[in-house]
Amino acid sequence: MDKKIVIIGGGPAGVEAAKSAARHGARVTLVSNEEIGGRAIWHSLLPSKKWLKAARQGDKAFSRLLQRIDTAKKQWTTYNKKWLEEHRVEIVYGHARYMHARRIDVYAADNTKLDELCPDASIIASGSRPVFPEGLQPDGKRVIAPRFLSRLKHLPDSMIVIGGGVTGTESAYLFSAFGVKVTWLWDAYGLLPGFDADIRKFLAEGLKHPALDIKHPATAIHIERHPDNVRVQTREGAAYTADMAFVAVGRNGDVAQLGLNVLADEPTETVHLEVDGYGRTQFEGIYAAGDVVNRRKIANQAMAQAYIAGAHAAGAEPEPFDPQAIISAVYSEPPLAQVGMLSGPDIRTHITTYKAGLLPHIYQENGRIKLAVRSDGTLSGMAACGPQAPDIITPAAMMIRTKWPLKKMESFFAASPTHSELFFEALRNSGF
Repeated sequence: MDKKIVIIGGGPAGVEAAKSAARHGARVTLVSNEEIGGRAIWHSLLPSKKWLKAARQGDKAFSRLLQRIDTAKKQWTTYNKKWLEEHRVEIVYGHARYMHARRIDVYAADNTKLDELCPDASIIASGSRPVFPEGLQPDGKRVIAPRFLSRLKHLPDSMIVIGGGVTGTESAYLFSAFGVKVTWLWDAYGLLPGFDADIRKFLAEGLKHPALDIKHPATAIHIERHPDNVRVQTREGAAYTADMAFVAVGRNGDVAQLGLNVLADEPTETVHLEVDGYGRTQFEGIYAAGDVVNRRKIANQAMAQAYIAGAHAAGAEPEPFDPQAIISAVYSEPPLAQVGMLSGPDIRTHITTYKAGLLPHIYQENGRIKLAVRSDGTLSGMAACGPQAPDIITPAAMMIRTKWPLKKMESFFAASPTHSELFFEALRNSGF
């Protein structure tokens, strides 16, 4: 008998979980409290990447860019809704709330009950919401966050970007590339904590721009809003003024409205979801994937977990999730990407430049690649900074996932001249 599975969340992870469960024979209902695509497609991930592409190409036709963003969002949503409908996935719009592990009620915004679902299993893929500390909340006017980008009618002359993480890095590059004078505030953690120090250093050099002024350490604690500008105060005692401020200081899993407290053995106000390699939580029959359980908010990680959870919930036996094979990427200019582990007692590293390949000589490109190799001849990790870095390290992620020995790939040569050559040249240069 087909399993009945409910997916909570209509973003990329929820859609991927629904696709996976449907492919494996389940009867799927997807519950979403907004249009399919969720916050990632409609407000953050997709719009930001269109902005970044325009910045790289020097396309400053503002109104045309906003139109292209709107078109791309609608195309993604139309394609995926059609796929779901063709595979008999029922889409229910509303807010999901657990009554118990095998019953989920769906409510409208005014709390009117719309549906009652009794699945064999459910998958929580409700994504995340941005965190705004007291004093740093956006107002959509002088103080904005990623979701406000598509609503801008024009860019300001100056902007303070708060946050040295992935979103802060991409946004600081984006605004400066469009000619906005940017003051970029990093807190004590600095630029891209969690990424390799050598590659971060190369990125920091590459991000230098006449319109980009980096302040570190500079921990924003309060934003004064004035009719013509904003003034950001820092914990270190300094203050900075600009036309607008952009806040990107983190995200938290969006589970507060799901009623998870009814699942706990003891009365509690908050429930922290824990998952195994298949996405199974501590509650029987309930899975979770993506931002609701991950410290790092990465779309490809969320979709990988969602695929595995959907397949397993449907009764299949997928390979468990491997966090070491997940690529983290930053789409600044130059872009940066990293996968696996780059340090440890049994790991040695080798750094090579993009000049090892032919294409960078043709295009006059610069970049760095760092490989980390274990003593048993397998790849532990890789980081790269330069053109097409997220694509270049994809073979590394596959080798980490499959545990292929480097020896098997030493005689492999990609098409030339391409960026794909660079991973294999770096591998041969590492002297594994």
